[in-house]
Amino acid sequence: MRNDQDIEYAIDIHGDTVWRICRMRMGQDADAQDAFQETFLKYALNDTTRFNNSEHERAWLIRVATNVCIDLLRSHSHAPEEFDESYEDIPDPVNDSMDANLWEAKDILNILPPDQRQALYLTVYEEMQAADIAEIMGVPIGTVYSWITRAKQKLKEALS
Repeated sequence: MRNDQDIEYAIDIHGDTVWRICRMRMGQDADAQDAFQETFLKYALNDTTRFNNSEHERAWLIRVATNVCIDLLRSHSHAPEEFDESYEDIPDPVNDSMDANLWEAKDILNILPPDQRQALYLTVYEEMQAADIAEIMGVPIGTVYSWITRAKQKLKEALS
């Protein structure tokens, strides 16, 4: 098991990212909290994985969070629900006006399937490259490009 300092450090550094992934995937805070806790429990119990750097650790946590959310959704046999007002509590990570406009459209993000929403989030807010997203999400890079393109198109249509 990892020591308390490693766990606290990972939560401090990567907790916001993991929370947003869980929140986008699960839809409701209670479900997202379960996924968040399960993700960091897996991190705490997995002391055999060594990370090359903080980016490697972040990618691992995003992958685990994604898988945990998928597993929880399957086990509960329910689809993600619409976002409730508590979605407002997610810290706004954007600074420039283009991204701010997109983030203000968070209610519109409900129209996106979870995979498209996550790929777009990782591209825009986490500034990840498509190849890295493909590796994290376990899909071909072309799929990531398709998800991002479709997500942008749906958002553009919804905002017009």
